[in-house]
Amino acid sequence: MMNPIKIADTEVPIYPILANRYSTRAYSDRAVEQEKITKMMEAARWAPSAGNSQPWRFIVGHKGTENWQKIYDNLMPGNQLWCQHVPVLIVVCGLNVNDKGDKMAFSLYDTGQSVAHLTIQATADGLYCHQMAGIHPNLLHDIFELPTNISVYTVIAVGYLGNADHLNDDFKARELERRTRKPLESLFVDKTQK
Repeated sequence: MMNPIKIADTEVPIYPILANRYSTRAYSDRAVEQEKITKMMEAARWAPSAGNSQPWRFIVGHKGTENWQKIYDNLMPGNQLWCQHVPVLIVVCGLNVNDKGDKMAFSLYDTGQSVAHLTIQATADGLYCHQMAGIHPNLLHDIFELPTNISVYTVIAVGYLGNADHLNDDFKARELERRTRKPLESLFVDKTQK
C-alpha cells in the first residue's frame, strides 16, 4: 500500500510546498536524479548565514556506492530498519571553527537553515526528506576522515515516496497516522496582540 500524501492541516493557509513537506519513512527504490540533488545543494548554498560564513558541508551517498554504505552502517539500528530502501543518504556537517581559529557560534543554526532550504527544494521536486538524530556522529566523522574543525550534525534520507508495507508494524502505524503540531498560539508571543 502506498502511504498517503499527508498535507499539513494548518490553522492559516501557508505556501503549499511547506504544507506538503513531511518526513516519511516509506521510500521507493527509485533512484534520485543527480540534477535534483544538485538543485537541493544549490538551494542550501543560498540559505542565510551569519556573516555569510556558510558553515554547512554535505556528504552525499547514492545507494550502491561506498559513501551510501558507510553512512548506512553508522545509523542507529532503528533507522537502519527503514533506510534499506532509501536511495540517497546525506551526512550534514558544519564548520565549528573558521580558518582563523575563531569559534563559529552560529554554525549549527546556520546549517539548520541550509537544511531547511534543501528540504523545501526537494519537496518542490517531488522528493521526501527525513532527518535523523539516530546516528553515530563520531564514527561518521572518523570514517570520512573529516578535519577536527568540522562536526557531524545529522543524516538526511532522500527519495521518492514508497510503499508503507515495507515498514515494520510500528513504523507503518506512524507513517499512516495523521500529522499533528502544537497549537500556533502556544509557540510564540506577540506583544502587539492583546
